[in-house]
Amino acid sequence: MRKQWGRLIDAYLRQTTPLLGLVLLVDGRRGLTDDDRRMVEFLEGLGTPTLFALTKTDKLNRSGRRRAVEGLRDALGLDEDQLVETSAQTGLGMGTLLESITALVAEAETR
Repeated sequence: MRKQWGRLIDAYLRQTTPLLGLVLLVDGRRGLTDDDRRMVEFLEGLGTPTLFALTKTDKLNRSGRRRAVEGLRDALGLDEDQLVETSAQTGLGMGTLLESITALVAEAETR
């Protein structure tokens, strides 16, 4: 099933009209997985702007959140505005995520 989804995602990302950007969800409790790393490399190869949503941060204490954020930024060399801490349960970061997506669209429209 995973291979089928992989082929479907690959075809969609390669064959769709160039995407303005993509939001990649990374579980804050688990950190960057091998699948996440492969997706990041794939997206870099396509030149697709990527915003990272660190999910489930409500399940981490303050120091755990800090480690998760710093770990992801360091691992991928992210700018501060490329990473948003989020929680679907508490709503943390959802406004910021929406603003980031809106800014990405606005920037793409000026190109």
